[in-house]
Amino acid sequence: MTSFHGILAALGRDNFADAIFDRSLTLAQQYHSRLILTHCTRLKIAEHMGTFIDAGFGLVSPGKLQQLDEEHRDQVDADYQWLCDYAAIAHALGVPAKAVHQVGDVGVQICRLANHSHADLIVMGRSLKPGLKRRFFGSTPDYVMRHASCPVLVVQNEFHTQPLPPGAVKPSTEGAHQSPLHLVDWKPTHLPTTIRSHTWN
Repeated sequence: MTSFHGILAALGRDNFADAIFDRSLTLAQQYHSRLILTHCTRLKIAEHMGTFIDAGFGLVSPGKLQQLDEEHRDQVDADYQWLCDYAAIAHALGVPAKAVHQVGDVGVQICRLANHSHADLIVMGRSLKPGLKRRFFGSTPDYVMRHASCPVLVVQNEFHTQPLPPGAVKPSTEGAHQSPLHLVDWKPTHLPTTIRSHTWN
């Protein structure tokens, strides 16, 4: 019989976050497991690359660099508070929850946290926007499914479905958003890096 003791829910700041959280919460309640909620703030290196290059030649004022640093810190603080709000909801509903906010590459950080926290299920969403980056480098779920140390449950919207592989268990979805599921087993990798976390018991 399938049993999950630690469920890692990877939330993005988009309209799909509620569906991922609801599915994770339902599973945590069903299997009496702890819930680890994580969000990763991306470093906007490419977006500000021109500024950083100019700064190397002394063409950017210290004030401009300080402004960018403050904007990044504000974004990190806002993302962390947003994540904690979800963890507080889970706790109020009787589910032990931990919020772990990270900075860096999303796929790598999810895999590291899953390994470090001994999660036995990752729940995440899949963007349906093809885009050049996904075509050439693959999506974040693609990376996580190749490198995670535990099964991965990909929640997708009603416009794009993938069948469950033979032998996969489809959990109860009562009370959750009715998004199709894709459960895949893959193998391990890295160690963890987090910048901030809090646990609700």
